[in-house]
Amino acid sequence: MAPRMLGAAIGFLTGSGGFDANGGVLSMSAKGCPRDNAQAESFFKTLKTEEVHLQEYESMLELEASLERYVDQTYNEERLHSSLGYMPPAEFERQWKAANQT
Repeated sequence: MAPRMLGAAIGFLTGSGGFDANGGVLSMSAKGCPRDNAQAESFFKTLKTEEVHLQEYESMLELEASLERYVDQTYNEERLHSSLGYMPPAEFERQWKAANQT
């Protein structure tokens, strides 16, 4: 992937350098909650390290397909998360739903 495309893709993904329709800077954080951005920053660091920087993309469509596959299959179904007791999120959710059914 050409560096400019990668930069544009990451900028698009993270909202960095983006503006809303009124010219305001886009943010992953809610107003008045600066610490909630840490989770988004951590996710994007993982995404870039484990997927984006390891691939070369020919187009934005290829990038989108790759990211969708990574999030749906790898991140949610296979990747172990320490905050979830070293389970993938999908497994954690299945166990939680089974334990909390009434």
